[in-house]
Amino acid sequence: MSDVKTTGTLYLMGAPVYDGNITKYYEVIANILTKFGAKPNVKTSVDDNQKVNKLLNDIREQVGDNLVECTGGNHPNVARTIIQMLSKAIDVKLIGGYGNDDLGQQIHQVLVTELGVDVTLPLDKRIKTRAAIVMPGEDPTTKTTVSSKTNLNRFIEAKHIPQFPPCDDPETPTLKDGDVLVINGSAHRHMTPEAAKKLLEVAKECNTRREANKLEGNNKLGVKVVLNPLTRPAVTILHLGYYKELLKIADTVVVNETEILAITNPEAFKIEDNKIVKKPNGEELQTLLDQDIGQMVSQLREDQLVVITHGDKGMHFIIQGHYHHQPAGEIEDGTPIFPNGCGDSVNAMVIAFMITDILDLSFQGINRLAQACSSIALATLVNITTETPDALGEWTKVLTAHGKEPQPEKVRCSSVETPRPGISCPQCN
Repeated sequence: MSDVKTTGTLYLMGAPVYDGNITKYYEVIANILTKFGAKPNVKTSVDDNQKVNKLLNDIREQVGDNLVECTGGNHPNVARTIIQMLSKAIDVKLIGGYGNDDLGQQIHQVLVTELGVDVTLPLDKRIKTRAAIVMPGEDPTTKTTVSSKTNLNRFIEAKHIPQFPPCDDPETPTLKDGDVLVINGSAHRHMTPEAAKKLLEVAKECNTRREANKLEGNNKLGVKVVLNPLTRPAVTILHLGYYKELLKIADTVVVNETEILAITNPEAFKIEDNKIVKKPNGEELQTLLDQDIGQMVSQLREDQLVVITHGDKGMHFIIQGHYHHQPAGEIEDGTPIFPNGCGDSVNAMVIAFMITDILDLSFQGINRLAQACSSIALATLVNITTETPDALGEWTKVLTAHGKEPQPEKVRCSSVETPRPGISCPQCN
């Protein structure tokens, strides 16, 4: 896709995170965690960044190059992938920031120096850069995460939210036709109340202007809005009205199975002290998801695209009022695979195809490309089948080659196999 040209700006938001990823050495990691005071297979949050830095140094000494250090966080991952796919054919601006510390310097080197991302608050001395270390569990399906907290949650102000001209504040970015505004729910934690209110107002105006353009026959004009909600359902439910409004007006929604349930079926979660203490799992989750997908299809605008990632179950797509399911890929022994970072990768793929206006690519192609990327923050690929190319550029060629026709043996509408309420798909019958 190196020949893709666009004049738009991609606006992302959120706080970049230092990511340390380890894929093996469970026993070594378990011993280090015991000394650290954390338990294997448990997510631990630590206030003290220095303590996390010491843990990192201990891990470096024990595993060497098997600790992969990189820039992380949902939208930094998306920025990296899109820039690599489109060869910097679009300007990328990240509404967020990170600290002027050792970890922040590493993030800055990647995002700003190497990739050319325009960051709102780079190397801000008021912010402590957050670190997240992901380590293997005893069971291959489990993992242990140790992360640090930031000391300044509300650093995104109203003046940082892009808006349509005229705009008097030189710090405020201005929106124009061809831009894409990606709203990440996790950024809500870093916004002032005024900034969150301004963001919703701007998203509504984007929708209003695009609808007016469509009435005039200009479907490609305007600013597209992508919603990528929180990974913390408790916060989504706390701000439920806010996210329901965004769900109505977004052109594209990219979520996982618990995120969508937090919006469409919050009663399924039990919350205490703004934390989830019980959530649906297994068959209960699948039953609720089946019901909610059917209800969503009947409520969405016909031109909305919804992508729901669902772990080793693969992905669900709702497009033009039709529901499709794409199973997860398989490695050589037939084991389903949906590797770490695949959700971010799906997000990046969908946004990239919105930008280049080639969303008629097959669902299978998007899914396979996302899985090939694995944890895209690492800027590395894994082979999920013997035929998987080892370069992202090769995968874009595969995707383009399969772009015009869905694969009928892999992509089927649910109305053919398992009818659900509110779903009708004559195209697939």
